[in-house]
Amino acid sequence: MTREEVANWAIRKGWRKGTRPSPRLLFYKDRNGEQYRLAVSKISVRYEIKSYDRWIRLRSGYLKDLSISREGKLKGLKR
Repeated sequence: MTREEVANWAIRKGWRKGTRPSPRLLFYKDRNGEQYRLAVSKISVRYEIKSYDRWIRLRSGYLKDLSISREGKLKGLKR
């Protein structure tokens, strides 16, 4: 996959794009009172949760290993 494909998938799934300047593409989503983030760099994606004052990685993966499943989920992220 490419960064653009991940970005398009995130927007279709209701993630909102971050507004702060960053070399990574940042997407945010609130779920059940918790804040989640997708950080998309040139070669990888990190799926993180906000804990107090920092972000904790839940899963990550290289763009070359990612794909979209038939159900529309992002596949290939590992713990």
